Amino acid sequence: MLVFFNGCSHTEGSPVAFYKTWSNIVLQSIKEDANFHHIHGKTGWDDEFLFRHIIGIEKYLKNDCGISVAKAGKGNDAICFETINYIEYLKQHNKKPDIACIQWSGPSRKLIQTVDDKVNFINPHWDKEYLQHLNFEPLGSSLTKTYYVILEQYFKSNNIQYVFIDYMGHEIGFNEYLSDSIDYSKVVKNDELTLIELFKKKEWVVDEWGHPNEDGYHELASRVCDILNIKPIGRKKFDYKTKEDSKKYTNHSLNKEFWITVKKIL
Repeated sequence: MLVFFNGCSHTEGSPVAFYKTWSNIVLQSIKEDANFHHIHGKTGWDDEFLFRHIIGIEKYLKNDCGISVAKAGKGNDAICFETINYIEYLKQHNKKPDIACIQWSGPSRKLIQTVDDKVNFINPHWDKEYLQHLNFEPLGSSLTKTYYVILEQYFKSNNIQYVFIDYMGHEIGFNEYLSDSIDYSKVVKNDELTLIELFKKKEWVVDEWGHPNEDGYHELASRVCDILNIKPIGRKKFDYKTKEDSKKYTNHSLNKEFWITVKKIL
């Protein structure tokens, strides 16, 4: 059993430890004692290894496990394209995920490549010189809904069970009709307030940017588990297990040659 996770910093964990995020809570709810692999490049809103982060990961995928490629600053275009690239890579190594859980990010964010070959995740928090690259509304939400449909059809065609998290919300967009093509029964969302607004109101966040705290991550995980029709692992049991077994949750980073596995997390 293999579970694939993608998203931005709200999934990666900021500043909550990666193995205490909703991804690992969901994973342990699906299969207790499953190995959780968090994969990332260097910190910041650029990505020197876009589409290459999981090369070589197949040798670590033994028994039941989960992979998270969530990274700070990532937009919905990168989340969509990267997810397809990585699942195709995993399929080539006979490691197709059984389940995919995707947290959608802010609709205005955008993936660009600069003239000096750097790949950056542009978002509203960048310097003014980059703001011209943003996907302004309603274009941002129009594209986001299109990414929904692309991944939804991709998962269905590959027989992969999936859940989307609409954490930051999106507007109607130019293509209002496209909403009728999205299966919202597979989407974790909130109707009156966006999830990020709700979490701020409930004080389930650690900062003004709406990054979930541990309570928030358990709430998100519970909602994902509801859609997957599984019982979430209990809070006390999860906290105990992550404390006792934290060394098995590996944090992978990519250097010029290959993987560096951080063997000691605490």
